[in-house]
Amino acid sequence: MRTLALAAIIFGLLVSQPGVGAPKSEWPCFHGPKRDNKSTEKSLLKKWPDGGPKLLWTAPGLGKGYSSVTIADGLIYTAGMIDKQTHVFAFDLDGKEKWRRLNGRSWKTTRRWAIGYTGSRKHADV
Repeated sequence: MRTLALAAIIFGLLVSQPGVGAPKSEWPCFHGPKRDNKSTEKSLLKKWPDGGPKLLWTAPGLGKGYSSVTIADGLIYTAGMIDKQTHVFAFDLDGKEKWRRLNGRSWKTTRRWAIGYTGSRKHADV
């Protein structure tokens, strides 16, 4: 659930900035366009507002797991575990699910120290 909340916050920051929607603002792969975790966007916030950024939307029903978020061609992609299976999801920029596809069994372990990490283990590269 923390992953989904983080995805929603990241998306909110990206779409609330000037120029978002232009090809240069896309985040088409893990760690960004240059894979360096650096945004080329200008006018980003220097300081968080009291209470954090405004939550624009959430995406319930993604299941459990750890997945990055990719934004490309007007869609947001991510993954989650539902019933021990990984699903890949695509949402429009308003948060409406466009499609989901089964992507095989999710990662699982019996090692006590890692059981909390069970779930999807994907980074979405478009």
